[in-house]
Amino acid sequence: MPSLPGARELLGDKGYDSDWFRKALAERGITPCIPPRANRKTQYAYDKTLYRQRHKIENVFGRLKSLPLRRQGTGDASQPDTTDAPTPS
Repeated sequence: MPSLPGARELLGDKGYDSDWFRKALAERGITPCIPPRANRKTQYAYDKTLYRQRHKIENVFGRLKSLPLRRQGTGDASQPDTTDAPTPS
């Protein structure tokens, strides 16, 4: 928890809905924006409008993950450009 940056609110999905996590956030002055699990006895309120915008952050990470990895500036000529199967002799 000490590695968390200073923030006013923390967005998280239902996997982060636990009493100890909410308490730790409250001690640091961070408001959790985490929807409660369906089986939770105490249903906590959260900002639904802010939570709906969480998908924008997920979309950015999805795009970053889908970018092709490029070899930049290595100058490694020993690596083949293709992975052709060896020809039988």
